[in-house]
Amino acid sequence: MLMYKNQFALLIAIAAVTMTGCSTNTTSKASSLIIDTSTRERQAKSSVDSTLFNQQTYFLEKKAFASSFDALKDADSINTKDYSYRIVLKPDKFKGVAVVATSKNPKLRSYTGVVYVVKSKQAGNVTLSQLCETREPSKVAPSAPTSPKRASDKIRCPAGSRSAFELLA
Repeated sequence: MLMYKNQFALLIAIAAVTMTGCSTNTTSKASSLIIDTSTRERQAKSSVDSTLFNQQTYFLEKKAFASSFDALKDADSINTKDYSYRIVLKPDKFKGVAVVATSKNPKLRSYTGVVYVVKSKQAGNVTLSQLCETREPSKVAPSAPTSPKRASDKIRCPAGSRSAFELLA
């Protein structure tokens, strides 16, 4: 008789979990959080990437990088509830620029993108870019990668970060 009571109690517990949808709710909330985090990070990555492109275009026209979002007419990238954005000339407006998206949320990654001007024997001045993201969520953006010496050099992301461009490929 005790064996039937235990089986009956187990059957009631299974039915209760199934009817209330406990496992579905937990999975749904976790999935929603992951999708929301991914969307916010994609938006920040896209904003930095877009600003890098705008910087390259600006450089082609003016032979210098813009020191502000206003100069780029890129007001969308200034600040959001999740990220603060800034432009840093590296080391000056004629040689390079960094675009930084620093997370305000400890659950989101931060990003630093750079564009550098490098002399090429075949093409003259060329621009090379890289977009680095923190490997883990962080409220500290990666340091700007160092400028390459030659046009054939690859810009490497600093320790604790990785290339967001390679993740897209």
